[in-house]
Amino acid sequence: MSGGNVIQFPKERMALGDLVSMSRRLLEAAEAGDWGLAGEIQPLRRERLEAFFAERDDSVSNETLAEGIRTMLAMDARVADLINSRRQAILDEAGKLRLASNAMRTYAGHQG
Repeated sequence: MSGGNVIQFPKERMALGDLVSMSRRLLEAAEAGDWGLAGEIQPLRRERLEAFFAERDDSVSNETLAEGIRTMLAMDARVADLINSRRQAILDEAGKLRLASNAMRTYAGHQG
């Protein structure tokens, strides 16, 4: 869990660069295995992204916007990979625990 590591993001509408930075912080949290912090950042980021695109900032060129979106999508893909790897590790560990539990029950059944 993140504990006192909460990142404060401004509540007003964020600029594209701020959204990219927020996405980078999400990726950094995931890479560090701080899933609590990542879980705190993601809903805030989603909310800020929705607000950003609800009122398109015409001062941002289409090329800049496209590059920002590509950057965020690449970071999101990396976060998804990390989530899938973590999920698989948890499933693998659960399988090992299940096998150990079955072996103990079998052993205990033969002892009685």
